[in-house]
Amino acid sequence: MRTGAGHQPNSVSETVSARMPTEDEAAQLRIGSRVRVISVERLTRDAQSRAPEVIEVSLQLTASRSPMTTCP
Repeated sequence: MRTGAGHQPNSVSETVSARMPTEDEAAQLRIGSRVRVISVERLTRDAQSRAPEVIEVSLQLTASRSPMTTCP
């Protein structure tokens, strides 16, 4: 956020969810319409409750596999 413009962050909220992509997102990400995306929405407010920063990011959801470990 641009604090030099006189906007000092006072609060931040983030929402993270998994959902099906919109047609535009599927085209931009080059994925099928049935591949889920991770959606991150971030809203930063200043002391006057103005929102000088709003960010929305959509990412392809992929499975990550890590080796299984066992405890003795």
